[in-house]
Order: sequence, then C-alpha cells, then structure tokens
Amino acid sequence: MAFAALLGALPRVAWVMFVTTIIWVTIYDTLYAMVDREDDLKIGVNSSAIVFADMDRLIVGALQLTMLLALLLMGRSLDFGNAYLGAVGVAALFFPLSAVVDPCARAQRLPARLLNNHYVGMSIFIGILLEYIYRP
Repeated sequence: MAFAALLGALPRVAWVMFVTTIIWVTIYDTLYAMVDREDDLKIGVNSSAIVFADMDRLIVGALQLTMLLALLLMGRSLDFGNAYLGAVGVAALFFPLSAVVDPCARAQRLPARLLNNHYVGMSIFIGILLEYIYRP
C-alpha cells in the first residue's frame, strides 16, 4: 500500500516483500499447525501441517531458506549494506532453533518456536532500521 501510495506503482521489491511475507506466514502457521495436527484431523481442517504430512519439516526448512534468499534479494534491491546482511544472518540463526523443539510434542507446545519467529522479525526490523539511520 505504501509503495502504491507514494510511487503510484508497485516496483519489483514490493512484490518480493509481499512474497517473503507470505512465505514467513506459511512457515509460522505450519509450525503452529504441527502441534494441533490430531485436532485438525478430527474436525476436518486441512492445515498446512496435514497437507505437508511427513514432509513437513523438510518443507518448512525449504521455506525458511527461500525466505532468507528473498530477504537478501530485497536488501540488494534496496541497496542495503552490512547492517542488513548481518540482521539476515542473525535471523538465519533462529530458524534452526525451531526444529530443535519437537514440533509434534504437545508437552513442549509452542513458546520456543513462536519466540524464534519473533526474534527473526526483530532481527530484520533492526537491520532495516540501522540501514536507514546510518545511510549516507
């Protein structure tokens, strides 16, 4: 919306941001759905965890990698520098932590994995903020 309002058009980077956001939501939702898989099957909900079945962890990993690559493409399109690259690197460190907690174990529930996603977002936000604060 901001791109369209300010520029009167949607540049490529806007679409990259949009797709990156969709990928991130899919990652987050799938991790969440993996815990509730049995309940979803009982009530007939076709969550992403059910659709991905036993390939869920592999697909989430592939989506995480795709998201990181899209973030790098976005940063390159916006001429972001080292602060942003470092932030993407920090965000990349949080993704594997999502797999450490057994996504299907109800006892461990969601807090660790969901907090990791908050840290991913916070890292990217800080990187973008630093790019704009220290931009020459």
